[in-house]
Amino acid sequence: NIIKNEQDYSLTIGSPDSLNTYVLAPLFKSFAESKLSSSFIIKTHQSNEIHSLLQNHDIDIGFVFYPLNYKNILSRPIFKEKMFIICKKSGYYKKYKLHPHDLNPKHEILLEWSYDIKYWHNTWWDSNINPYVHVDTPTLIINFLDNDQLWAMCPESIVQSLISNNNIEIHEFTELPPERICYIIEHRYPNPSNVQAIKMFKKQLDEFGSNLKWYLK
Repeated sequence: NIIKNEQDYSLTIGSPDSLNTYVLAPLFKSFAESKLSSSFIIKTHQSNEIHSLLQNHDIDIGFVFYPLNYKNILSRPIFKEKMFIICKKSGYYKKYKLHPHDLNPKHEILLEWSYDIKYWHNTWWDSNINPYVHVDTPTLIINFLDNDQLWAMCPESIVQSLISNNNIEIHEFTELPPERICYIIEHRYPNPSNVQAIKMFKKQLDEFGSNLKWYLK
């Protein structure tokens, strides 16, 4: 329903690229179309930067992969998703389920998804070994998967978007990494003029999340 506001509501959101592109894009589109906010701004940042922006009231809501200890920031987990292995479709990796020792860290396209996943990663592979390339966006991972041996870890939301990609192969781990957890963060004392927009966005978030199997109710 299109709602005409008697008051101009404003909402600014900070979120990492992987969420903006592969998870939250339909929600952002729906919220923009509903005209519940006269000013709707989406900013792409890393998790540590998002905390700082929220603390300074430069954004109203943040989405992050780890909560930091700020006394005026409230956080709650909103989804957790399983990690998979993706590689070029070539049959180079014979088994569907792969043990970490089946994978050479020198052939990894590495993106650090979270602290927990990084810790798990470093228990299986020597952190002093340089990966094939270190990237900070999932789109770059896909662009590099043009060699049979190259591989990357990816969360379920991104894997879902790749199922129809005939050039990509998906594998599971025999030794499961920690799930990637996403948190929504809010300021304990939000900008009063934006409280209504925050409330309306969170309502749409819950409706949107009810269709995602990794969403935490």
